[in-house]
Amino acid sequence: YGAASIFFFVVALAVSATPEGLPVALTVALSIATKRMSRRNVIVRKLTAVESLGSCTVIASDKTGTLTVNQQTARMILLPDNQTFTLSGEGYNGEGEVLAGDGGEVSQHAWERLKALSELTILTNEASLVKKDGDWQYYGDAMDVAFLAVGYKLGMNPVEIRQKFKLMGEIPYESDRKFSAAFYEKEGTRRVAAKGAVEIILNFCSFTLQNGDLVDLSREDIEQKAEAMAEKGLRVLAVAGGEVAGIEPEEGDAASALSGLVLYGLVGFIDPLRPEAAKSVEKCKEAGIKVIMITGDHPATAGAIARELGLSDVNEPVVTGRELSDAGTPDS
Repeated sequence: YGAASIFFFVVALAVSATPEGLPVALTVALSIATKRMSRRNVIVRKLTAVESLGSCTVIASDKTGTLTVNQQTARMILLPDNQTFTLSGEGYNGEGEVLAGDGGEVSQHAWERLKALSELTILTNEASLVKKDGDWQYYGDAMDVAFLAVGYKLGMNPVEIRQKFKLMGEIPYESDRKFSAAFYEKEGTRRVAAKGAVEIILNFCSFTLQNGDLVDLSREDIEQKAEAMAEKGLRVLAVAGGEVAGIEPEEGDAASALSGLVLYGLVGFIDPLRPEAAKSVEKCKEAGIKVIMITGDHPATAGAIARELGLSDVNEPVVTGRELSDAGTPDS
């Protein structure tokens, strides 16, 4: 036989070895597999995605909005003289009430102090929270909206508060700055309202309010209180205010005007975990996948949430960004 005859014979043999029903069988098999995957909430457009998922050994997950529902809610307020208050309600709305730490009613004096604290957070605030046609509408930073919700629960109207005082400038919140501030005029006096991370706000404060009197600030005491709140899984922010020098905030570094302020209190927020988050983490563990949570929260807060999710135990430390940076330097 010639070469051409042998070639055609081989091709014919190859074709005859492939059943005519193979394409149909493959399609049916893939359809059944896709249906099974869809029941497990897994749908992919490219097969390589399944291959990548199958080789996954570590998942690094953001916390806010991924493991939690991203509905910041103020749960606790601590005044410098150790008075604590709890707040009910969930999410971005003004529905809920404020109770004393022991579950009783709030005294009139304490109520005025809480309203003074809330007034500061409303003034240094870039968000909006209003009720229209029975529905709460909001926009802006999650923490700012949560602070406005506190104002409503205290019987205050944020819109009226902002109209009441003449704002003269502001320092908007930025992640590297970790605080925001607003300059305003009250009763002929130039004042400032500031809120942000506890360690940053304390740098601006010299006094606290205790029983209506100004006393020298004990930074160590306040930091211990903030740490105790964070260990409960709360995200803690500090609120301060006071008079400022007669400089325009737009001139130079506005933050230089923040000194000698009065610490009004600490506010603890909670962002509820997604109901399915803990089960998902457990399934990943069963599949041999390690889950790591990445967040900008205080280490104590992150540790408490990680333990609640089952990501770590009490003996497992939280690693901060600074520690990772130091571990990566040649001298470490």
